[in-house]
Amino acid sequence: MEQIILLCVLSTCLSAVHAQKFLLSPKWVPLGYTEPERHKEGTAMDKIIKANEFHASRIIDGTTTLREGDIAVSTGRRSKICFARSCLWSKSVDGHVYIAYNISPDYTEAEVKQIKKGMENIEDGTCVRFVPQTHQRDYVDIQPKSGCWSYLGARGGRQTLSLQNPDCMQVGVISHEFMHALGFVHEQSRFDRDNYVTVMWPNIWRDRVRNFEKFKTDSLDLPYDYGSIMHFGMYAYSMDGQPTLIAKNNRNMKLGQATSLSHIDKLKINRLYQCDELSDYEDETAMDQILEVNSRLRAPRGVSIRDGDIAFSYLRSAVNCPGNACLWPKSVDGFVYVPYIVSPLYDDMDRITIETGMQDIASGTCIKFVPRTHEANFLDIQPRYGCE
Repeated sequence: MEQIILLCVLSTCLSAVHAQKFLLSPKWVPLGYTEPERHKEGTAMDKIIKANEFHASRIIDGTTTLREGDIAVSTGRRSKICFARSCLWSKSVDGHVYIAYNISPDYTEAEVKQIKKGMENIEDGTCVRFVPQTHQRDYVDIQPKSGCWSYLGARGGRQTLSLQNPDCMQVGVISHEFMHALGFVHEQSRFDRDNYVTVMWPNIWRDRVRNFEKFKTDSLDLPYDYGSIMHFGMYAYSMDGQPTLIAKNNRNMKLGQATSLSHIDKLKINRLYQCDELSDYEDETAMDQILEVNSRLRAPRGVSIRDGDIAFSYLRSAVNCPGNACLWPKSVDGFVYVPYIVSPLYDDMDRITIETGMQDIASGTCIKFVPRTHEANFLDIQPRYGCE
């Protein structure tokens, strides 16, 4: 009998030790979860999820809970808030949006520099300017509280933005939280997101499913931005190491951003705050945009990409096009007719854009793009692996 009691006591003690290890563990993941290599590369949101993993929907700051992983919501106020212009920061007569801030003295000098780099990320190419708080009633109070989070839009008065040190001290994370403070939700929360990404619901932690809600937001007439600093990564809240978000028509598309705002992120800010002047960022070249898109992709099997957007088959020499050998033939009427097919996966607006691009080339040249009928050689225009 004594042996049985001793065994029960020993079993209880071991259970208590394991429970203590679980509660004190710096990272909790479901049984069998293995962090995949690609997940370790990390987007800004991946880092935020890791820093906030113990919070879920718990109260984090008096009467505040988190939605979508890092958006702070007062428990006495509706969670789906600030999608109207009533929550925007005011614009000055000089056309800039000045946002006053205070940085806690608990940060080190190096951490303060990181925070300012995160703010500069947003200022560059936009009308937003961050200024130290002096007399301003409305300002962002940056504090090293638990986790990385921000309220959505301007709330009036002092509003906390939490950047726990050192977990939230990456430039991309800081910029991400300030984007929330400007009034932006996560990109995959757009009302039309199901047209662009597939949510793999079975792969998501059950208690984090609500972080993938959709909201009735204003897209500002801008395209869906797979590379936004505000986009969840492919493995966000994965319980088994499998993707939770996959781009439609291209499973190789990398989602999210680690350090910088995308071109479209900048345009969103300027459009939301109706900046009067176009910034230099608006003048990004076509090649800049091509490189930005292609940097998130892996080349399709059997193909290598050179000079940013020129595709070469491994089965063909890169220098196997000397002289006129690879030119499209010229017709007897003096024109060069290039047959093409446009994939039905494009919508009407996409097709118009593609055909407008072809018309730009045809205008004033001998090139004529014609729909393919029976030709053996033709352009097959598909929404697949970036711009190439």
